[in-house]
Amino acid sequence: MHPDINNTTLNIAIDDQDCFFILGLEAVLTDIFTARFPDLTLYFHRLQDSNVKEMDIIFLTLHPGDKIDCMWPALAYRKLRSLVVGFCEHSPTESTGKPLFCLNKALWLHKCSPLTLVVQKLILAWRDVLAGSSDTEMRDCTRCSRLRLTEQQRKIAYYMIRDYSNHDIARLLKINIKTVSVHKYFLMEKMRLRSNQQFINFLRRKNSVAALTLE
Repeated sequence: MHPDINNTTLNIAIDDQDCFFILGLEAVLTDIFTARFPDLTLYFHRLQDSNVKEMDIIFLTLHPGDKIDCMWPALAYRKLRSLVVGFCEHSPTESTGKPLFCLNKALWLHKCSPLTLVVQKLILAWRDVLAGSSDTEMRDCTRCSRLRLTEQQRKIAYYMIRDYSNHDIARLLKINIKTVSVHKYFLMEKMRLRSNQQFINFLRRKNSVAALTLE
């Protein structure tokens, strides 16, 4: 067993609003893990920024339109050896596309998948974590090339997360309003963001790990 993983406890966080789904998932996980790892004691938590660093397995529920990369602030701070499991209510490829490198070992499951298939994939994924074959580098969003902004983009982002309009940003930076729109367009294309709300969420996510300032 990898030294980053406690030999006797398993902390599992579930991020879902459906209480019945949570209870069912907890029961299934208890059965499959205690049967295969009898020395483990499972502890279940609701996913929060304050506890994500201690979680061994993180379960997320993806709804239509959700994007897993860059849109889930807690994932940036998860422990080095951990498993992320995304439960989708639709085809996973519609939501995840090609994930960031730091999530390329995440497990994507459909909520309607047969229980036997879910169990099989979960056990295999967890054994990969124990074997040390999951992602091996600490996640650092401030250094990720996918999140890197140019100086001009950083200034525009600074004002956008503070609810300045494109017109106000253009005036403050003394640039054409079309230039602001073009920067916004290329940023959204780069991050595969499809709506203004997704874009603002991304910028706030970026700000939470990189502290966008003009100082």
